[in-house]
Amino acid sequence: MSTYIISDIHGHLDLFKNLLGKIKFDFDKDNLYLLGDYVDWGPKSIDTLLYIMDIDEKYKNVHVLIGNHDLMFLNQASNYFNTPFYEDDNWMWNNNGATTFKQFLEQSEDMQHKIVNYLNSLPYREDIIVNGKKYILAHSCPVDFFIYNEKLSEEDNNSIFNNNRYEAVWERILRKVPSVIRWYDKNNEYENFVCGHTINSNYKITKIKDSYIDIDCGAKIIGYQNFEHENLAHLACLRLDDMKEYYVR
Repeated sequence: MSTYIISDIHGHLDLFKNLLGKIKFDFDKDNLYLLGDYVDWGPKSIDTLLYIMDIDEKYKNVHVLIGNHDLMFLNQASNYFNTPFYEDDNWMWNNNGATTFKQFLEQSEDMQHKIVNYLNSLPYREDIIVNGKKYILAHSCPVDFFIYNEKLSEEDNNSIFNNNRYEAVWERILRKVPSVIRWYDKNNEYENFVCGHTINSNYKITKIKDSYIDIDCGAKIIGYQNFEHENLAHLACLRLDDMKEYYVR
C-alpha cells in the first residue's frame, strides 16, 4: 500500500488518468489524496470533476480536498440557483471559468445540484501519517480545522468556516513560511506541509525552506502556447512513502 498526492489537475482528465496509470495506482490498496483545483483551464473540467466524484464515492481510500478554483466555481454554481443571478467576471474571464460554467449548464438540473452539494462537502485540510511521519495537506495554506461553537450563532459559525476555507485555498504559503510551519510544528508534530496552488518556477515538485512541499507543476497552462514555458509544465504526483516523483504532460 502506497500514499500518493496530486494537485491542480485543472480539467486535464486524460492526463490525470494517464498519471494514475503511470503510478499503477491500485484503488483497492493505495491511498490517493487530491489537493484541489479540478476545474478551469483544461478542456474537461466537469468530466474531471464527475470522474473524481465517482472514484471518491466508490473507494474509501480516495480523499478529495477543495481548491480555490473549485471554490470559485462552487460560489458561481450556487448563485446560479438564485434570483437574480450575478456573474462572477473574475472567475469567468480572468480564471478561465467560462468553459467550466458552460459545461456545468449542459448537465441535468439534478446533476448540477449534486455537483454543488459535493463541492460544499469537501474538506479544506487533511492530516495524515505515512511511515510514522505526520503531514498537513491543504490546497495552499495550513489552517485550523473548523470546530462548531455552540456558544456562537449559526451565522457566526458559518462565517468562521468560510473564512478558514477561504484562507486554506487562497493564501500563498510563501508569504507565511516559516512562521506558519513553526506554529504548527511547535511540538515537532509535523514532518511537512504539502500543497499545490503556486506553480513552481522550475515546474518540478519542490521542497522549500525544509518546511513545505509544493507539488503544483503548472498543468493548468498545458496547451496554452502563449505561456513562455508551457513546454515545461506537467501534472505531477508525489508518493510520500519514498518521496518518488511522477510527471505526465
